[in-house]
Amino acid sequence: MKLSFLTMLAFALFVGLVPGTAAAVMVDFELPAYTAGSNVLGVDGWEDFLGADAVVTPSIDETRVLAGSQSMRLTGGRSIVTRPFDGGPIGYDTGTVVSTHMLVDDTVGAMGEFYFSHKLSPSGSSTPAGIIGVVGGNFQLFGKNSGGTVANIDTGIAFSTDRDYLLEIELDLDTQAFNAYATDIAAGATRTSLGSAGLAMAGHLLPSDYATSGFALISRVAPVIFDDLDVDVVLPPDPTLPLAGTVDFENERYVAGSTVIGVDGWRDFLGATAIVTPDAGSGDNRVLEGAKNS
Repeated sequence: MKLSFLTMLAFALFVGLVPGTAAAVMVDFELPAYTAGSNVLGVDGWEDFLGADAVVTPSIDETRVLAGSQSMRLTGGRSIVTRPFDGGPIGYDTGTVVSTHMLVDDTVGAMGEFYFSHKLSPSGSSTPAGIIGVVGGNFQLFGKNSGGTVANIDTGIAFSTDRDYLLEIELDLDTQAFNAYATDIAAGATRTSLGSAGLAMAGHLLPSDYATSGFALISRVAPVIFDDLDVDVVLPPDPTLPLAGTVDFENERYVAGSTVIGVDGWRDFLGATAIVTPDAGSGDNRVLEGAKNS
């Protein structure tokens, strides 16, 4: 798998955020750990919950590859595999983006599901956000509806089979909400909002959950191909915080040449010499922006 810099840059331009210094984390389909046509379960952190058949493509019977040089094909009546993120930032910021390419075969009643999970389990309390592609129907989002109930929420946006979709889950960890997007690569790469505008997460993400956070990938009935799994931490500019109040150097309380320790709330931790200036006796009459400084 290869991380697409253009994809990440395009996303940053779309949301108007500036990428920070935090490194991206992703799932690499490394050689020789992964072998085309072989099962990935038990390899490089991939775990199985329901007897999944998770085969690395291209294989003898599956030649389709999505954005990367290799991808994973999930088959079976209902397959669930999970994988923690590779090493990266210690934590996430407001603009954490979890993404994958997904393609579902044309089988009636089938679904392909992609979740951000912080417990590596498909339960509702530990998969705060997810995108579901429903064959013969619409995209669905997994989160809390307007009534505060955890549910699969119909977006009203049609899902097409046999399409390479780039799916993105944009997490807002300050508000515990998320946005979701789908880009149909074969249809001009138009990035479409799935109408989630601040949809509440199904579960509450704590900093203690970061170490076990990762992906949960599910297929129902039809084979589903996943590829280019990655996480990008997009840091917005620091907000301008208003000061709670100013520190006044009052004339009646501060005296030039005298220490400020013990005056007007100033305290000392390391035996500091904090002298109010200008101090005629010290020969240092420099004053910065105010009439006095220490």
